[in-house]
Amino acid sequence: MLPTARCIKIIQGAKKALEAIKTEVLGEPPFDPAASRREYVFSMNDVGEMALLPRIMVYMAKHAPQCNVRSETMPLQELEAALESGLVDMAIGHFPKLEKPGIFKQRLFQRSFACLVRWGHPVVQQDRITLRTFLGLSHLLVKPQGSGDELFEAQLKKLGVQRRVQLLIPHCMSVPRIIAETDLIVTVPDTAAEYFSRMANLRVIKPPINVARYSISQYWHGRFHRDPAIQWIRQRTAELFQNQNKGNGQTPALGHAETAHRVPSRL
Repeated sequence: MLPTARCIKIIQGAKKALEAIKTEVLGEPPFDPAASRREYVFSMNDVGEMALLPRIMVYMAKHAPQCNVRSETMPLQELEAALESGLVDMAIGHFPKLEKPGIFKQRLFQRSFACLVRWGHPVVQQDRITLRTFLGLSHLLVKPQGSGDELFEAQLKKLGVQRRVQLLIPHCMSVPRIIAETDLIVTVPDTAAEYFSRMANLRVIKPPINVARYSISQYWHGRFHRDPAIQWIRQRTAELFQNQNKGNGQTPALGHAETAHRVPSRL
């Protein structure tokens, strides 16, 4: 049963009244990032850490210099409870299984996939590859949580094709050296591919199949939706990354945050 417009209006008014009581009656000061010593806890995978944490830390060093940040990786079945309990402030990544009642979601940007091989690869010598060649190679498969990689696997399955996965690992940090020293091919988020190609002598290859772009979002629990400290960090994160798709993938400028939405209840 959905609340009526009048019910929603009453709830919103009550929340505003509670905020006024906290600041004006109880004397709780508004959140001051410059003076706060709060620790923020994010949940993201290693690709997310590479793509997001550098910019977040640069921003916080200037605007919240005494706040600390901790990144946690945990199984998806534990993440929802961690958000609800406050053990994790926000999850950032591709977490479709978090789209449940009580969880807020705000899209930050969209990503796609790219393949990597070493320069001088005996088979792959151009920036494009056919599906037949792709399937004939031995693959490195990375399966970190919340990466969106399941979208690529699902597309292969839909096409009814299989590849040989010679090496399966749970994280990305060893990818550049493994690919640089073997004839394996790997498919990773394009953010990671661009980064790894600067770390080692690697060629970025366009995947031979079309896979829809997927969203990287930030998620938080409704219990903390109006927490001033959480509001501040999620607004700053949105400002930092919501222009990610503009231009040619260059460092995005600050802009207006896209409106977050709460996953509706299912009857």
